[in-house]
Amino acid sequence: MADDSGSAEGGEPAAPTRPGLAFNRQSLERFLMIFLFLLALYAIIDQQVGTSFATLAGSVLYPVFGFGGTLPVLTILLLGLATTTIGSVLRDHYTNWVKMARTQRVIRAWSRERMEAMRKGQQTRVQMLMEAQKGFAKDQMEMMTSPYKATAWTMFFFIVMIVWLRLFVDTVLLDHGNQWITVPWSTHVFLPLGVVIMPAWLLLYSLLAVPFGQIVTRILRYISYVLVSAGTKFRAMAKERRMSLEAFGRAAEKDSMLDRALDAAILAEIRKYDAAGANVVVDGRIQAHLLSKERVPCIKVLIDAPLDLRAERISRREKKSVEEARREIVAREKSERIRYHAIYGIDVRDTGIFDLVIDSRNRTPDEIVAMIGARVGG
Repeated sequence: MADDSGSAEGGEPAAPTRPGLAFNRQSLERFLMIFLFLLALYAIIDQQVGTSFATLAGSVLYPVFGFGGTLPVLTILLLGLATTTIGSVLRDHYTNWVKMARTQRVIRAWSRERMEAMRKGQQTRVQMLMEAQKGFAKDQMEMMTSPYKATAWTMFFFIVMIVWLRLFVDTVLLDHGNQWITVPWSTHVFLPLGVVIMPAWLLLYSLLAVPFGQIVTRILRYISYVLVSAGTKFRAMAKERRMSLEAFGRAAEKDSMLDRALDAAILAEIRKYDAAGANVVVDGRIQAHLLSKERVPCIKVLIDAPLDLRAERISRREKKSVEEARREIVAREKSERIRYHAIYGIDVRDTGIFDLVIDSRNRTPDEIVAMIGARVGG
């Protein structure tokens, strides 16, 4: 006899199973942010809790920064550098500077359009703009919340290190008789002594740590960019074929696949880094035209100079005569005009696609960087 007790006809229907909850990384990050923020506040309110954290941290901090209590200024200096470095790294990790600048520009442009529409009483236009806001609302929320993620971590580390430093001054330095130090503006400074609203050791810590934190932040913002160099790749292709740049340019005029392969490789590399969330800098005047043609969102900057000045700069850099450098520039630009007009219909002399054009003849590199930084941030 067949047993049909497990069939759908003879038994009760199986109870539906609830799907498992999907892991939500954003919720976990939000929980950790709130938890650390509250923990930091609790450590401030309850000194016993803060002291417990500092005692635990001392097992690591004292061997590294304590120096047996014999070098208090160096301890304060290094601890300040460590705290600001950790804070700057965390802030840089949670902040996409390029995306933030891009979102800020979108929001400012949207606000101007909305105010103009409201001023003119264009209700239909206002409704359209309100609908358009939904497209960048997520980026706007991310821009607003990302600083708080770093703040929760940095506040916790800051409080723990400050409490440990207070214990270090009040106990270790007291035992060694090293609570008096010499600084550039005074030969006798008593570290526990209050200066204005804070003790001298905390004032010294702030004077050393805050400026260094700004330097670290700037360095991280610059080194977080990835350079994709079309010029370097072009020169590498010429070197592989044992050809000069001028000869390789003439070869590319006859074989468009050389330029197409280079451009495809550059574009693929840009998209790879962009998908990974990296900030990308691309060199090459032609690449600006190609990125514009491919509708890749970016800020395009042209740093220009007269031909004679460019030839002089190349002459100094590559140890060749000015005449030779000038001839190479003219030949290269002529070749590029022919090739890219034939392949893509691009006029490489058109500067209208650039967001910023800088004449570099009377400007230092630092001034040019500042102008680009203002444009990216503005």
